[in-house]
Amino acid sequence: MNALLKQCQFEAVRALRNRQFIFFSVLMPLIFYFIFVKVNGGNMQVEGTAWKAYFLMSMAAFSVVGSSMFGLAGRVAFERTQGWLRLVQTTPLPHYAYVIGKCLSQLMVGLVSVVVLFLVGAVSQGVDLSVGQWGISLLWLVLGSLPFVAIGILVGVLFSTEATYLVCNILNMGLGILGGLWWPITIMPKVMQHIAYATPTYRFAHVTWQVIGGKSIPVEDVAILLGYLAVLVALTLWVLRRKQVQDA
Repeated sequence: MNALLKQCQFEAVRALRNRQFIFFSVLMPLIFYFIFVKVNGGNMQVEGTAWKAYFLMSMAAFSVVGSSMFGLAGRVAFERTQGWLRLVQTTPLPHYAYVIGKCLSQLMVGLVSVVVLFLVGAVSQGVDLSVGQWGISLLWLVLGSLPFVAIGILVGVLFSTEATYLVCNILNMGLGILGGLWWPITIMPKVMQHIAYATPTYRFAHVTWQVIGGKSIPVEDVAILLGYLAVLVALTLWVLRRKQVQDA
């Protein structure tokens, strides 16, 4: 347990010192939040919810998705290519502590970015939600980000350090746009709406949109994200086994 806690602390501090984390997880979502709220007007209604609250959840989701991928992919790729993973195997640190430490530290980092965005939205734009809505949204944005943590690890396992940032950029922006994080999917063409329903980003953000709209958490969204997580974990394990066989 002590090894796991130390690993979590190390990984979290390492991520928070990363300038790319600060930019992609905090600054960029805040910049776009202010721009889009200013352009559209904070009180414009989207599915019965003020735009300033609706888009705050969208940008919080975008922040967590970006930090999960950028925060892990590059580190995993670097450690893999530098032989760090082999070195870990020779230490007393359990293998599970190394992997779980990375995941838990990323959840902690996601928590920090969401809290910052929520505070800015509440103070600067007057987003007014109940304590329960703030709390449930925060908890979901942290725990529901696990599929994107899995994507980050998978990208790091598959690609070189340099390529991971290009791949993460494409995934981050592509999934954000297709998943309706930049504008409501109701204004998209029908074909794009059907694509949005299949993306993990839409399912991830949709839970928060429902919560702040006073509705219950959709079981379908949770089930689909769990399915994504299971597939991504299985794919990552398969890739790792293949690489071990090739390296042997």
